Amino acid sequence: MISEFIKKKLDNHELEGEFTYPRNQLYQMYFVLSRLDAERFVKLDFIVNFGVAPSTKTEMQHILEEATSKNQVFQFLESVDALTLLKLHKYFFWADKKLHSVFFIENKDQISEDMLIDFKSEEDQEQYRKSEQLAVKMNATHQSKAPRTIDLGRSKNTITKEDLLFGAGNNRKAVNIADEEDFPDLELGGDPFAALDAPKMTSKRPQTRGPGASRKKP
Repeated sequence: MISEFIKKKLDNHELEGEFTYPRNQLYQMYFVLSRLDAERFVKLDFIVNFGVAPSTKTEMQHILEEATSKNQVFQFLESVDALTLLKLHKYFFWADKKLHSVFFIENKDQISEDMLIDFKSEEDQEQYRKSEQLAVKMNATHQSKAPRTIDLGRSKNTITKEDLLFGAGNNRKAVNIADEEDFPDLELGGDPFAALDAPKMTSKRPQTRGPGASRKKP
């Protein structure tokens, strides 16, 4: 009966635009329904987990138990917002599939985010699913091409080409070309490094005697 109400809204152009719901949430709903039976379907078990207000759940239960005409059901559905209406449809659509046909756990990628997909032609459904798959591939490609950085555990967390050639910026020595101590004047002549007290290295080689050398007696 909910499907009939939605079809009427679509025919009267009262339900226009795109209505989507995250695929992972729909997959969870599908999986939960695979574990329920008719008695729990009537109670709308777990439907609150998918964004349907508890008050809406209570009223829907009352309609299922007490409504005596289609007009009563339609009157209640008119008071429900579009996305909640489509969630109720999805819940009962899959519940009916569980009770009256072979119910199998579909692949997650086969469940469409389009909440109106059940009311589209097979051609439109196939076209929409292809567009969804293309969007997923493009998103995966974009993420794989995203630049990566190396975390060094310091305030600077990236390595640049200059860092590789000259070392990290914090460790570079700056030379003041206006300071004679930092930059000796080569025009003065002499050795520019003469002022540096470099240690002088000397080495004495031990004298060796040939095989015929005489030894001094003590």
